Amino acid sequence: MMISIILMITPSLAEEGTEKSQPVQDLIEELAVYYGTYGSEAEEKTAELLEELCTVDPVSGAKWESIMRLWKTVNESPEINEDTLPDGLPETDELCMIVLGFQLNPDSSMKDELVERLTVAKANAEKYPNSLIVCTGGGTASGNRDATEAGEMAKWLIENGVDPQRIIVEDRSLTTAQNAIYTYRILTEHYPQVKQLAIISSDYHIATGTLLFGAVATLQAEEAGKETMTVVSNAAWHAPSGTLSTMFQAGALIELSGDIETAFDIYYETYDIHDLPALKTVSDTPTLNRILETGVIRVGTAGDYKPMSFFEPETGSYWGFDTELAEDLASSLGVEIEYVPTSWPTLMEDTQAGRFDLAICGITVTEARKEQALMSDGYLQNGKTVLCRAEDADRYTSLEAVNRPEVRVMENPGGLNEKFARENLPDATLIIHDINQEIPGLVASGEADVMITEVMEAGYYVGQDSRLAAPLIYEPFTEGQLGMLMPKGSEDLLEYVNQFLADEKKNGRLDELAEEYIYRYITTEEEQRPAA
Repeated sequence: MMISIILMITPSLAEEGTEKSQPVQDLIEELAVYYGTYGSEAEEKTAELLEELCTVDPVSGAKWESIMRLWKTVNESPEINEDTLPDGLPETDELCMIVLGFQLNPDSSMKDELVERLTVAKANAEKYPNSLIVCTGGGTASGNRDATEAGEMAKWLIENGVDPQRIIVEDRSLTTAQNAIYTYRILTEHYPQVKQLAIISSDYHIATGTLLFGAVATLQAEEAGKETMTVVSNAAWHAPSGTLSTMFQAGALIELSGDIETAFDIYYETYDIHDLPALKTVSDTPTLNRILETGVIRVGTAGDYKPMSFFEPETGSYWGFDTELAEDLASSLGVEIEYVPTSWPTLMEDTQAGRFDLAICGITVTEARKEQALMSDGYLQNGKTVLCRAEDADRYTSLEAVNRPEVRVMENPGGLNEKFARENLPDATLIIHDINQEIPGLVASGEADVMITEVMEAGYYVGQDSRLAAPLIYEPFTEGQLGMLMPKGSEDLLEYVNQFLADEKKNGRLDELAEEYIYRYITTEEEQRPAA
């Protein structure tokens, strides 16, 4: 299990020197959590805690006074340079750029956001040609345990003309706090000439990177004000969206202080420290705890829905948009997937019975489903549309055109496609066919005239079979979102999944999957229009 491994191998600055007494550690954690929770509103309380810390341990107190000033500055008065470092930085290898990593794709290829960070790094490496460059980040590719963020980053920089002699690879870290700890050790032990650091990352990550690298330098100094390295500037790629909360930063600072378990409780939002307002405790997260303890997340899927989640009997494996998304989710938890077959008629029954932790197989978010179970935030827009023979594309251009006795509409049983057909096509001839993936071929061969299905499935089959068409793909009959389905009582997992989906949207992963499995099969509206 990844989490337990991290807890065993993660370094801390507390290991390097005298171990802090428990009262000192408690004060540091209380200080970090109060500011992380309340921000500037906690100024009076944090001042009291700092005063007490300075009384108990004057050296630690002075260091944390410095760290708290930096924390306040990076969040309340941030100075972020878009794309380019400012003029006037050292023209020698006294300057070192720190390029922060980003989670790799399962196949170890880099996501677009990481490439954008490297593009910024390359441009600034050209501006400051004598500077050193640290690529920092460990192994985060679920399908290739040998690959590391830092290794892939270094390859990209070298392939794009950066001198390998300038590049330093730190490939052990799995958190931003570890980025700072390991990088500081490498630089102090092997590159003592480095005095000034410049953080290269996405704009929303700059404050956290600046804080943690600055905090490491302060904590490792003999006393506050005698740091051997300082963070002097930054250059950021402007990400379309993204934030890192002050509470996340609190967890990272606590990780630096040596309490790894509490840090990861904060990262996973399962902490409850001191007398702060009631927050979630470990006992309130039964589903997540079981998943982490067993190292397995059980994923329900009908396995009949191309291109979302489909079971290939020949290989005994699943593929599709939802399959990859589920694998990303499992990777984020550090666990394996156990697929549990279900069917559309029994989907809700199986969910309520707890046969799996969540289901993901092209499931539309509906109020009816939300009344009976839990549904995540939507992650992909969908809508009902027509799949028909290409020769009939001009015939089925409205719901009314389909709702005729002579039109044979074929659907699989138990899902929303059948429900839509029964409610909206009462005059059409409805044929129920048990095997969903066979229906497009039966329409193409003339066994049926129309299949009502989702936009993504219609587009996929049109791309696979030239005999088929989806004439209303840009004018669907309904609009909705796909989501993950969970049994009630799994609110802790629901919260984690919603944050995971927000992250996948922010880092562009959902767009990548949509392009790979859906949009490349669908011609654009412009392409469908006749030439003028």
